[in-house]
Amino acid sequence: MSYCLLIIFVINYLVGIFAQPTFLREFCSGGNYTTNSTYQSNLNLLLSSALPVFKTEGGVSNEHRSANIGDEPDTVYGSYQCRSDLKSNECQDCFDSAAEDITKIIRCPNSKQGILWFEECILRYSNESLHPILQDKPVFYIINETTISSTNQDDFNKTLARLVNKLVTESTVAKNQFATGEETFAASRKVYGLVQCTLPDISSSDCNKCLSRVAGNLSVCCHGKIGARVLNPTCNFRYELYPFYESKAMTATPPQSSLPPTYETTRRSPAKIVTMVVVPLVVTILCIITIWFLRTRRATRKTKKIDKIYEIHGVESVQFNFNTIRAATNNFSNVNKLGEGGFGPVYKGILSDEQEIAVKRLSRYSDQGEEEFKNEVALLVKLQHRNLVRLLGFCLDGHERLLVYNFMPNSSLDKLIF
Repeated sequence: MSYCLLIIFVINYLVGIFAQPTFLREFCSGGNYTTNSTYQSNLNLLLSSALPVFKTEGGVSNEHRSANIGDEPDTVYGSYQCRSDLKSNECQDCFDSAAEDITKIIRCPNSKQGILWFEECILRYSNESLHPILQDKPVFYIINETTISSTNQDDFNKTLARLVNKLVTESTVAKNQFATGEETFAASRKVYGLVQCTLPDISSSDCNKCLSRVAGNLSVCCHGKIGARVLNPTCNFRYELYPFYESKAMTATPPQSSLPPTYETTRRSPAKIVTMVVVPLVVTILCIITIWFLRTRRATRKTKKIDKIYEIHGVESVQFNFNTIRAATNNFSNVNKLGEGGFGPVYKGILSDEQEIAVKRLSRYSDQGEEEFKNEVALLVKLQHRNLVRLLGFCLDGHERLLVYNFMPNSSLDKLIF
C-alpha cells in the first residue's frame, strides 16, 4: 500500500514539475517599494483580480490584457500576453506562475517595475503607464551554441533570412500580430520560426519596426547557430531545427480505421493480456523511479537554464563572427594596423554598416581558456564608462581571441587598449 502511495506521489510530482511554464528571463527596474506598502497591496490586487480575465476562442488562447489599479502615486499598471498558438489553460497556467513568482517575491523582489518572460507568455507591471509604443530595450539573446555544418551554412543563413522576412510580414498584418512557419534548406532539412509582438494594442508599424530590428541583429548574434531566441519588451523571435509551436498540422489526430474489429483481433489469451499489462506497467514504474531519482539530484530551483543567455542593456555587446571581423579589417592587413602592444596588435576596421571599429587581436600563444576569456569580456562590459573607450563585443574562433572596440579617430587609441 505504501509503495503504491509512493508511486502516486512520484507521478503527481513529475506531472507538477513538467507542467510548469518555462521561465526564460526577468528584468527589474524602477526602484523599490516598501514591504506591506500600498503599492505592494495594489500590485497583488492587480495580479489576483484585475488582470486575469481569460477568454477562449475555439479552445485556443487569444489572451492579451492591460489593466491598472490604485491611485497616484501608488498606481500599478500591468499587462500580459500569451503565445497565440497555446490553449487557454496553458495561458492560464503561465499567468498564474508569473503572478505567483511576483507576489511571493521570487522574481523582481520589491521592484516597482518588472518584466517576466516565459516560453508561453510575458507579464509586465510598472508604476508608470504602459503605453503601447515601441520599446526594444533591454534585449536578451538565448542562443544554442551548436553551429550548423560549414557545408550547409550559407544555404541555412539564406533560408533563415527568407523565413524571418516572411514571418515579419505575416505577423504585422495578422490580427494577433503572431506568425509561425517553416522553410527547407539543404534539400530536406527544415528550420522552424515564430515571431510575435507582445505589447497589447501596439500599432502594426511599431510591431514591424521591432521585429525588423530583431531580424537585423540575427547575423551578428546568431550567425550559423542552429537555434536562438531574441526577447525584448515589445516583440520576440525564435527559430529551431525542430517544431516547437502548435499548429493544426501538428495536433491533428490520426484517422481511425474504418474496418470493423474481427474476432481474432479482439480475443486475446490471459497470458497475452498479462504480458501487455504488466510489462508496460513495470517499464513505466522503472522509468518514473529513474526520472524521480535524477530530478531529486538536481538543484531545486524552478528556473530552467536554457542554452546560454547573453544579456544586453543599454550597450549591445555581442559575439561577432570571425569572418565579419576579418572582412572589416581587410584580413588583418598591415595597412589597417594601428599599433602593437604586449597582448597583441590592434587593427582598424569598418563593418558592413560603415561603423568604424578597433580590433585587438590577442596573442595566439596566450593560454587563456574560452570560459576565462568570456568572463573577462563580461567584466569589461560591466566596467563600461563614458570616459573609457567602448567595448562593442568579442570574437572566439579556434585559437583566435578578438576584442572589438568603438574606434576613436581623434584620440590615441593604442594608449587606451594596449
